[in-house]
Amino acid sequence: MNRRLFHSAVELGGLSRHLILLGLASNANQSIGDTATLVSGYLVDGLEEMRAAFGEQQLILSAIKNVQMFRGEVEGIDQMELMRSVPFNRGLAYRTAR
Repeated sequence: MNRRLFHSAVELGGLSRHLILLGLASNANQSIGDTATLVSGYLVDGLEEMRAAFGEQQLILSAIKNVQMFRGEVEGIDQMELMRSVPFNRGLAYRTAR
């Protein structure tokens, strides 16, 4: 997911100081999966707000689908395989799986 879209959607979804939360989670050695699960609700809310405001934009629709897959809202998705499929997350998924 586009970083700007992620940060904007999380803030719009109600977690205005998410960078502080992400930093605290990192410092506490919280797993990426746990942190992603915590943030995903805000992310979905923000993406839905963006879709309502800007319409059916491909970038927004793709992000919504990816978050739904991560949250297990799409049948037949292996969560670890999904994490490994995103180039940015390959190392993170490996570390959280060990």
